[in-house]
Parts: sequence; structure tokens; C-alpha cells
Amino acid sequence: MADKKSPRTPITLSPEALFRYQIISAVKARELSGQGMDAAVREVAAQQHVTLDGKQKSAAVRSIYRWLAELDRDGAQRDRDGASGTRDLASPATAAGRLPHEGEGGRSLRLGPRAHPPGP
Repeated sequence: MADKKSPRTPITLSPEALFRYQIISAVKARELSGQGMDAAVREVAAQQHVTLDGKQKSAAVRSIYRWLAELDRDGAQRDRDGASGTRDLASPATAAGRLPHEGEGGRSLRLGPRAHPPGP
């Protein structure tokens, strides 16, 4: 049987983008389980998280709130623009390295300056 290539183009994200996604996901998971936002943020900020290179790293409470605000801002912009869940590769949001975030009303999360959107 001939080798078949995956139909999906791999996404290359910066380590910082993946770290932010890890933090935001941890906060959102706690929030969905009934924990208050402030408590969830403080709890996640108090933990050490493992980065892609295996190092321990923490996130400041203020940074987490900033990332959450950016997530909300991007989601509100998508709602105003009438985004249907499909991604326009020429859009400013995609060019800035934003990819859709599953759940929470189709909000998007800015993943970082070195994030690369998938090809066509």
C-alpha cells in the first residue's frame, strides 16, 4: 500500500502560544466544573506548569487575566463579524496567529506572534 499523507496540514505554534493555551484551558476547565473565575485563576497561577522543553514555569495572575480578556475580546469581535466557525486565512486575526478555540461560543484565542496558520 502506498504511503498516504495526512489530509491535514500540520500547525506550527510557538512554545509561548502553547503555554498560554495550557493555562487558559486549565482556568476554563475549572470554571466549567463550577469553580469561580477568581479562584480558578489564583489556583492555576499558584501551580507550576511543564513547558514543551520540560521546564517548570508559572503564570502571573495578571497575565492570566490579560489572556482571558484577549480571549473574550477576540470572541466578541468574531460574534460581531458574524464568523461562521470557518477561518478566513487572509483575515487579520489569522495573520496575527489566532486559531479558533473549541467551545465557549466559538471564541478565538491569540496564540502568539510566532504561530503559523494552517495551509489551505
